[in-house]
Amino acid sequence: MKILIPTDYSKNALLAFEYVHQIYGTSDVEYIFLNVQNARHAGAILTVDPNKELIKKSHVTMDALVHKILEENKGLIVQGIVTAGTFIDSVIEKADELSAQIVAIGTRGAGGVESVLMGSSAANLIGHCNRPLFVVPDKAKLTPPMRGLLSADFVKDPKPETYDTLLDICYEHNSHLDILHVAKPNEPHFTEKDIPFNTETLDYTIHERIDSDTEYAIIDFVQANTIDLIAIVKSKGGFIHDLFHSSLTKKLGMHSETPLLVLH
Repeated sequence: MKILIPTDYSKNALLAFEYVHQIYGTSDVEYIFLNVQNARHAGAILTVDPNKELIKKSHVTMDALVHKILEENKGLIVQGIVTAGTFIDSVIEKADELSAQIVAIGTRGAGGVESVLMGSSAANLIGHCNRPLFVVPDKAKLTPPMRGLLSADFVKDPKPETYDTLLDICYEHNSHLDILHVAKPNEPHFTEKDIPFNTETLDYTIHERIDSDTEYAIIDFVQANTIDLIAIVKSKGGFIHDLFHSSLTKKLGMHSETPLLVLH
């Protein structure tokens, strides 16, 4: 398995690595750090190309990061990559090029200000990433989740393998899974047969909330229960797709201590 971790070398970016490392460990896993330099075109009057200087400096920082991680984690497979370009395009391009199965990102950057640097990058990546994405807040607990929440409407019937990343975590760490369906008034009730994946041997509970405000219902459930990981499905159509254009992403992915897993 390959896990791609975009980094601006901030503490929170490193926490994203530490979180997925706790989940997936060392065996058969390669952790790939990616730093994207949003290099700008050098003016004709400049004698030094700032793009090359930025990339050269980043290579030095990346080498130090990889060395430090290898020193602290014997036997780990770690790679560091530096590239230039726009953040979103570069992450998706490298994920495809390297056949990374998972992407993990922090929600706060080196400046320590929410919604800046990694904060805004995380929000943008949620809307564009084409594979499972972990979004790790700076106050997240660095332990495997013991209780996860899957909030999905299953409107477009995503393929069963869409949920594999979440289910693998539940089985590997004996995690309990809460399946939350938020129904609008007068909508059909959600039942066992509506679950689109195999639940055999899975420790889970189905919950249904009747609420016209889906965003509020999800956040209220998280606050009322001890949830260690929030999982949502990014599908075309349905309330989850619509909520990517609202404040839900920011509330769950940036202002929470609970990591977010976006399934694709």
